[in-house]
Amino acid sequence: MNADSYWRKHDDMARYEVHRTDSNAHALYDYARSLGLSVEVINRPIDAMVGAFGRMVAVEVKRPKGKLRESQVAFQQRWRGPFIVWRDESDVERTLIYCRCGTWPGDR
Repeated sequence: MNADSYWRKHDDMARYEVHRTDSNAHALYDYARSLGLSVEVINRPIDAMVGAFGRMVAVEVKRPKGKLRESQVAFQQRWRGPFIVWRDESDVERTLIYCRCGTWPGDR
């Protein structure tokens, strides 16, 4: 199997798809780091993996009205761990609370 056929079969995002960083991403990453979260920017298939207190969360950054692409929705559906979309600092804070307590704020 060559590389092109492997990517077509195993990757929801086409190999040639261009990744665009949302304009609020760097500010949110900096804010997360200032709160003590580890941020590893990976850009594919989601923007970052974020962790603290032995927990890790898949993160997609979007502008306030941004929508997930089809490939990101597919990733979210098959991902067996926590997933959050960051739009502003309150989403970063929710992630920190999840990492510390193991539950999302507002969940019972």
